[in-house]
Amino acid sequence: MGSRPIRPFSSKGAVVCRGLGNTRAAGTPRAHEALRGVELDVAPGEFIALLGPSGCGKSTLLYLVAGLEATTVGGLWSFGGPVEMPSPERSLIVLAAFLAFGLAERELRSAAGRKPDRAQGGGAPRFVARGAG
Repeated sequence: MGSRPIRPFSSKGAVVCRGLGNTRAAGTPRAHEALRGVELDVAPGEFIALLGPSGCGKSTLLYLVAGLEATTVGGLWSFGGPVEMPSPERSLIVLAAFLAFGLAERELRSAAGRKPDRAQGGGAPRFVARGAG
């Protein structure tokens, strides 16, 4: 697989992903491509929402941003520096995202009188909401 040039980005970006990918158990018969080709720029103070079916890579992307898992292809930077290990600042942001989503989902489903949906895997995470924090 040939390498593509990395699209330029601002060193001021809170999170920058270029061709980001992650393969679990790479090089083994159990290898599974969790993410492929993610291109994302998040400015300081901006928030995004990740939506998609179960198994599409939403949590994997958050783990990578937090530095809890390693990328297997592409690049990931935060404020100009490569993300290579956990950082308290990024980890707290990711934790807040998980907590907020879980609470909001429970509240919405409860208000609608519905049980949680169990979507099957497939697709990719969608970046659907952006705004200032």
